[in-house]
Formats: sequence, C-alpha cells, structure tokens
Amino acid sequence: MSTDRNGPDPNEEAFTGIDPEWLRVVTEYESRIGLLPMSSGALEILMSFFDDLGADVMIEAIRKTAEDQPKRSYSYLKAILEAFVREGVSSKEEAEQNILQFEEARKQWGGKKSPQNSGDDSGEVRWF
Repeated sequence: MSTDRNGPDPNEEAFTGIDPEWLRVVTEYESRIGLLPMSSGALEILMSFFDDLGADVMIEAIRKTAEDQPKRSYSYLKAILEAFVREGVSSKEEAEQNILQFEEARKQWGGKKSPQNSGDDSGEVRWF
C-alpha cells in the first residue's frame, strides 16, 4: 500500500483481510439504512446472518427494509433475515421470490402489518 504525507492512497484496498462480500453488505447497509449498529450484539447478529445467507441475500433484505421502513428499522431487517433463514433462502433469486410472496400475502391482508404464517407449512411468508 503506497502512502504519502496525506495517508494511504484511497484507490487502494484499505481493508486487507476483510471479506469483500461482507464489505458489500456493509456498504449497502450504510448507504440505505445508516451506520451499522454496534450495540447489543447487533453487529455480531448481522455477521451471523451473513455467514448463513451470504451477501446477495442480505443485500436484498437491506433493500426491502429501506423500501418499507421510513425509519429504516434494524428490527425489520432482522425479521426479514430470520424469515430468510427459516425459509432456507440461499440466493438472490430466492430472496426476490420470498419478497414477492410476502407482498402478495400483505395485499391479501389489506396492506396491514406484516401477515403471519399460521404454522401450517403452507409456504406462506411470515416476517413477524
């Protein structure tokens, strides 16, 4: 890494040893929601979801959170990620499909707070 009196070259990779896919997640989160939460183990929880779901799935959840929540709620994002884990979502395409199913279920509920699965394995999406 080259340096001058102004510090490291901003065009060079500044985060040696950090997974570039995790950096994609962090960048997306901070551009759409805000700074990563550092309290109550939230960062560790997000990293655990990253390990389980990967960057593409997490980014879809971040985008959905930014779209649905004016306050860009961490708890809303966490609920989406928990649903993705519960549903076995493992790709961007599956995440997009899961979001579409959620939107359809929400329309059936008249746009009210998130619909919930009755626990009958019907495939209905539950985020809360």
